[in-house]
Amino acid sequence: MLPGLQKSVVDPPEMTPEMVSLKRKINFLQALYLVLFITSLVLIVVNTQRHAASSAGEYAWAVALGSAVVTRLVRQSLVAKYNTAVMGGRPGPLT
Repeated sequence: MLPGLQKSVVDPPEMTPEMVSLKRKINFLQALYLVLFITSLVLIVVNTQRHAASSAGEYAWAVALGSAVVTRLVRQSLVAKYNTAVMGGRPGPLT
């Protein structure tokens, strides 16, 4: 190590009930996002295989994909909040 430089190690913060709750919500939203996104992909495949432009299938696809996007945005905001809590109030790393 170069002279004058010191290695500092920061202990990880204690998991508070709020952080545990945020982590649980983040994990749930990740699973929900996966389900919604895969559902939208399945709906695309089903609609293209039928070669029929049914409005119900298109609406279902739009709702599934839109819900996946909203879920992803909510999850990202919770991740930012969780990272800030982990960093002790300082801005967390970019995600």
